[in-house]
Amino acid sequence: MNNYKSSIAFALITILASRLCCIIPFIAIVSGMAGGATMFSFLEPYKPFLFLTSASILAFGFYQEYKSKNMEKMRPCCQANTRKKSKRNRKFLWSMTLISLLLFTFPLYSQYFIKSNLNHTSVNSNNIKTIHIAIEGMSCQGCANNIMLQLSQTNGIMTDTVFFNNNLATITFDNAEITPQQIIDKINEIGFISQLSSH
Repeated sequence: MNNYKSSIAFALITILASRLCCIIPFIAIVSGMAGGATMFSFLEPYKPFLFLTSASILAFGFYQEYKSKNMEKMRPCCQANTRKKSKRNRKFLWSMTLISLLLFTFPLYSQYFIKSNLNHTSVNSNNIKTIHIAIEGMSCQGCANNIMLQLSQTNGIMTDTVFFNNNLATITFDNAEITPQQIIDKINEIGFISQLSSH
C-alpha cells in the first residue's frame, strides 16, 4: 500500500476511533454484554481531535486528487499510467470517505435498530406508569440511543424516550413487571449515572 492509501486508511481509523465510544456500547448491548458498554469511554475527550484529524486527511486527499495536473509535459505512456492510478486513488478515496461518513453519522441512524420486546397486549392498564429520569454522562445522541436500546430490551418497558439535550428520559413501563429502581439500575449498568427526576 502506498503512502497515499496509508494516509487515507489512517483517516478511516481515526474516525472509527472517535466513534468507538458509540459503536462498541451499541454492539455490547445488542449482544447482551452491557457491561462492556463503557470499554472505550476514555476516547470521549479526544473525539474533536480525531474528527479534525480525519477530516483534514480526507480534505488533503481530495485536494491532491482533484488539483489540476500538468499532463502535457508527460509522455503518452506516463499520461495513461497517471490517469489509471488517479482513477484507482479516487475510487479508494470516495470509498473511505463514504465509510467515514457512515461511522461519523452512526448516532443519527442507530435509533432505527431499536425495537421493544414487550408484548403490549398483555399489560393491565392499571399497572402502566410513567417516570422521568435524570441521566448524567451523555455526550452525544449516540449515548441517548444506547440507553433507549438497553431499555427496549428490558421486559416491562413500554416506551422510552431519552433526550440528550436536557439529560432526561421519559419512560412508560408496566409496574407489575419492573420497578423504577430496576430501570435506573439498567441505565447505570451501561455506564451512566441516573436518578428519578421531578420533571
